[in-house]
Amino acid sequence: MYVSQNNNRSFYIYLFAYFALTLIGALGGLICLLLIPSDPKNKLLFGYSASRLVLIVFFLVAIVSAVTFGLKSWRNVRWVKMIDVLFFTNPNTTNISLGCSGALFLICGFLTLIPLFRFGQFAAYAERLRPIALFAVQISFQTLILILLRTGRLNWELLAQEMRTHRLTLWTAAICMAIFVCLWVVISFTGIGIHPTPSTNWYETGVPILAIQVAFAALIAFAISGLIIWLSGKKENRGADILLSISIWALTAFLWTQAPMAPNFFAPGPYAPDYAYLPYSDAASFDMSAQYALAGNGIANGNVFKGHNAYHGFLAFLHLLAGQDNSLLVMLQVIIFAVLPVIVYFIGNGMQGRFCGLFLAGLTIFQELNAIASGSRLNLSHSKLLLTEFPSKIGLALLILLLFLWLRKPGDNFAYAFPLGGVLGILIMLRYNMLLMPFCVIAGFALVFGKGWRNWLKASVIMIFALGITLSPWMWRSWKISGSPFFFAPKLVHRLKLEFESPLEPPLPDDNLPDTEFDGGLGAQGQKSESDDSNFVNFSPSQTMESGVALPFEQGLPAEMATNEDGKVYLIGSNFVHNLITNFLILPTRLPFDFLPDSIVDGSIYESVPFWKNLYTGWLKALPPVDLVGIGINLLLLSIGIGASYRKWQLAGLIPLGVFLAYHLSTAVVRDSGGRYIVPVDWIVLLYFTFGLLQIMLWNLAWLGVSVTPSQSVKSVSLKLSIRAALLMTLPFFIYTLCMTVLDQSMPQRYTHLSKAEVLVRLDQSRALDETPFAAAHLTRFLNHPESRAVYGRNLYPRFFWRNRGLHQGIYLDQPYPRLAFTMLSASGPEYALLPLTEPPATFPHGADVIVIGCRRGLWYIDALLVAIFGNPDQPTIYTRNPASPSPLTCPLGE
Repeated sequence: MYVSQNNNRSFYIYLFAYFALTLIGALGGLICLLLIPSDPKNKLLFGYSASRLVLIVFFLVAIVSAVTFGLKSWRNVRWVKMIDVLFFTNPNTTNISLGCSGALFLICGFLTLIPLFRFGQFAAYAERLRPIALFAVQISFQTLILILLRTGRLNWELLAQEMRTHRLTLWTAAICMAIFVCLWVVISFTGIGIHPTPSTNWYETGVPILAIQVAFAALIAFAISGLIIWLSGKKENRGADILLSISIWALTAFLWTQAPMAPNFFAPGPYAPDYAYLPYSDAASFDMSAQYALAGNGIANGNVFKGHNAYHGFLAFLHLLAGQDNSLLVMLQVIIFAVLPVIVYFIGNGMQGRFCGLFLAGLTIFQELNAIASGSRLNLSHSKLLLTEFPSKIGLALLILLLFLWLRKPGDNFAYAFPLGGVLGILIMLRYNMLLMPFCVIAGFALVFGKGWRNWLKASVIMIFALGITLSPWMWRSWKISGSPFFFAPKLVHRLKLEFESPLEPPLPDDNLPDTEFDGGLGAQGQKSESDDSNFVNFSPSQTMESGVALPFEQGLPAEMATNEDGKVYLIGSNFVHNLITNFLILPTRLPFDFLPDSIVDGSIYESVPFWKNLYTGWLKALPPVDLVGIGINLLLLSIGIGASYRKWQLAGLIPLGVFLAYHLSTAVVRDSGGRYIVPVDWIVLLYFTFGLLQIMLWNLAWLGVSVTPSQSVKSVSLKLSIRAALLMTLPFFIYTLCMTVLDQSMPQRYTHLSKAEVLVRLDQSRALDETPFAAAHLTRFLNHPESRAVYGRNLYPRFFWRNRGLHQGIYLDQPYPRLAFTMLSASGPEYALLPLTEPPATFPHGADVIVIGCRRGLWYIDALLVAIFGNPDQPTIYTRNPASPSPLTCPLGE
């Protein structure tokens, strides 16, 4: 309903101020237009082109009009009343003016926030039109404010009432903001979390989410949630949630599978002969463990104490479906991992409403697209890589969802403890640092139940029982092979002793610093293998060490920190703070369209923002003012989001924050921080960021006189869980570990130990030697040499490199000659082979059986004389050393 005007004098002041501001804006636009350099070829008058002169005339007319109308609004009462009647008496006219001003503000604002270079060949025209667009933004915003003021639509009373209602939100936000500011001061003065530390894995900031993506996700979430409210009214619509979850999963699977794969340290290439993104480093280690299970050697070749078993089993099951087609395997993995935005949707929906769930799901989808596109520039883990961070992300999201559904009403639903134990069991089998998580959950129980220690004890016992049941098949496997059911104990004890008992390793001298330039700019040397318990300084993909740059250990780390126990505590704290910093900085700090999505692909965002620059020379130094303002706004939004969540759900609203801190502490204890190590919980920052944005939006709606009822803004569902349903929810986790154990123990062994003579007989029976210059008799004499080798196994990860090209680990290192390098899975364990060739082979399929005959080079790889690939069982193909070795054949073979 239209609000009548009572204070005409106020309107005179509003109108006069309106035209005064218009005058200032027009003068500013004219000055900006005049300062733009002229093109000498198009001079027409006073050194300006015809198009520039037209724009100058526009601003001159605007200046004259602003002065004229401003004076009229101050002196001519009749004219002011005419404007009042024309625009503010009729509600329809007012609403049309309001809509047009809002549309103009959005359109012109969109154009002004796009960087000029994004206009390509039209950048010069965009530069000249930008003052006009900025002036239009100012006029439309002024008009919106004038209309709202004149019509009385700014409801200060309702806003004050909302603030009183959210007093707890404001107090909690103030406390959080104070903590953030204090932490910022500590970091600034001490350098903790900023300066790299010795004997650590110190990676850069995580994958960013762009502000344009935030705006787009909010718009889509608003449209969908508004449509559902319009169709169903205020009634709960669980069918809509089911339909939305299926749609989110399908859309996510489509977008992620279709996203172009960028070369990554863990999937470099593509290289001949297959031109595929085959796994490398940790990813190859995980895949190899699964390959051993399929070959009948057991997961991880029967290694009882190796970690990440749950993911090894997952890859083994995928191989049963996809065979050795790595692209199909990755696609199946992505389709399964697309469940993450669905889980995140239910978390956001349950905590703050459907809009928030949709918004958070959209941000999760966008961030993963950014991660896939950023593979060649950041040390990261995403859904297309064979790494454990992303499945850990899914597991932790499911853990948070179950904890929230239960602990918001802690007196009920103890049955939730059963699936909680199942999730924790799988998480422990994914990453051993998750062993800290059950203790943190039990501590959370103690906080929630308070003095009700019986409830706390009951919840803890049920959860631990379910955890033990989930792990029991794998514990049986461990007991059967090693005599100990605690498969995680040896590695855990070894790692903790390494961290807390052994002295810190000294800094590496300059001569031992790894060369960080990756082939094709795809990654970095010095990546830490998850299977290697050693610690060393890690260099990120974005680093290039330059002469004269101080070592990271010289940048503010006290010398005594490397020699005493207090230093180890400092290192844990430094890595913990580094985790917090790198996780927080994924939030956008610049205007919505300063970086468009293609800036992720072309890397311009990483070149222009210090967050992703060299971690040792300029990281977080001399930040541009726009980024400092953005950081402050993000901290405020996070504080408000935490406050709003705490006000609504008390301690249950802080469950994601507790899991966030617990996980980062678990990685800091083993001195891992940043990069891919923050991936499992990076989305939690987006969660509270979303809550903060939502609360700001609700306060602004209240200011505009729109009161959003709880049924519109927060959906609170009460899910009772029976013991039967809880056991059914826990059963899949137990079945998964049981199936892993059955697969580990029941697969027939494909490769048996063969002598060199037996391997040669198998090769001779295939008649493939007829196509080679080698006779069986010649090879028999060659194999009599003690350094000769003849191995039968499975070819994995073949890559052909030209001269002086290669990767940075093992058999794939640079060599001064062209060659084919690959890994083999054999009965005795992994083998590595290198075959000199002048040209890449026509076919050399990954996953095919292979026979290698050659000489042992050093202690770890075979310098091949010939390689027979059984891609076609009826007619194996043999590749021989080229250039050929001189006669007679003997070890070592000629270079």
